[in-house]
Amino acid sequence: MPKKTTAFPSHELDRFIVRLPDGMRARIQEEADKNGRSMNAEIVVRLEESFRSPRREQNLMDSLQRHETLLLEAVERIEALDPEFAAKRKRMRDFAEEASARRAQEAKKAEPVTPPNPRRRKR
Repeated sequence: MPKKTTAFPSHELDRFIVRLPDGMRARIQEEADKNGRSMNAEIVVRLEESFRSPRREQNLMDSLQRHETLLLEAVERIEALDPEFAAKRKRMRDFAEEASARRAQEAKKAEPVTPPNPRRRKR
């Protein structure tokens, strides 16, 4: 029996039924609306992105490293031209380190202290 053709080619594509957790359908619909796509198109785009993810992630990391290098080189050039800038940058770096150390101390103080177990005997 020959396959029936329709006016909509998409109706001839593979279909796959998926059970979605509560609330996910609404989230997909929201994102599809934001992106101007149908729910189906949104799901297909996100699946395609997930297959490209490792390569894309590596490309992003490579790009980030290149930009970091360029930024550090630019800062070094500015520091060479303007010693006052270098001093301000050092003060900012010192301030950030001190603030980080204070936050770490405060977090350590905020950790709950476990009281000794009264049933445990000391030897």
